[in-house]
This record gives sequence, C-alpha cells and structure tokens, in this order.
Amino acid sequence: QWMNGGLVFRNSSFENISKKLERHFNIKIINTNKQLNNEVFNASFKEEPIDIILNDFKNSFDFKYKIEENTIYIN
Repeated sequence: QWMNGGLVFRNSSFENISKKLERHFNIKIINTNKQLNNEVFNASFKEEPIDIILNDFKNSFDFKYKIEENTIYIN
C-alpha cells in the first residue's frame, strides 16, 4: 500500500513484504528463513534504501542477509 510516496505495511507477512520490496527496488529476494517469512510486521518507509529497510526488520526479528548485485539472500 502506497501513501505519500512511501511504503506502508500493516499486519503484513514478511513473505508479502518481500514481494513488494522486490517490485519496488527491482531486485530479487531469496529467503530461506521460513520462520521469518511467516512473521507479521507493521512498518512504514519513505525513501530509505533497501539495506536500511532490512536493518529495520532485523531489529524486530534477528536474521542474516547479504546483498549481491540485484539479489538479496536472507537466512
């Protein structure tokens, strides 16, 4: 859901959030962390870069990720 040029998630699973982030940033997210996929988040972002967004989610649910070119690997 877009509001004022930002990205807003309300009770969204990380799986759904990943799909929206993929479209928004034109990247591929490969997530092997099944538990994280099912986690539900509330979050809103303006124009933050993807690493800032991922770090924000990391504060709520600890996981590891690495960014290689246009692909993000989460485990």
